[in-house]
Amino acid sequence: MERSGMPDKFNMSSPPFDRLSDSQQTELRSALDVAYYRDKDTILKAGSNADHLHIIIKGSVEERDNERKEVYAHYTYDDMFDVRAILSETVKHDYIALEDTLVYLLPKAVFLSLYHNNGQFAAYFDTT
Repeated sequence: MERSGMPDKFNMSSPPFDRLSDSQQTELRSALDVAYYRDKDTILKAGSNADHLHIIIKGSVEERDNERKEVYAHYTYDDMFDVRAILSETVKHDYIALEDTLVYLLPKAVFLSLYHNNGQFAAYFDTT
C-alpha cells in the first residue's frame, strides 16, 4: 500500500455524505487520506482491527472468507467498506484488491464522531 496527501475531489453529493453539515463535510475532507493497493494485495485481514473506512476511488475489491472459500461481495467505484468492522472493532472477512485499486481512507475516530453526532448520517449505516 502506498499513501498520498489530502484528496480534493471527494464527492459529498451522494448518500450518506450529503447528510453531513458543512462543518462536518470540512472535518471529513480534512481527515481523508488516499491509499493505493496493487492487484491481489490484502487490504483488510479477517481478525484485524479496522482503523479506517475505505471508500473506493478506482479499482475493485472482493470481500471473502478464505477458510470457507466463500465470496461475500464485490466493491467498486464509490463503494465503501468495512463499516461493520468500524462499529464492531474487528474485521470479519478478508478484503482483497482484484486490480490496482485507489481508496480514500477515513480514520475510524472521525467516522465515529460523524456517526455519533449526526443521526441522519448514522441512520444510513443502521439501515443498510
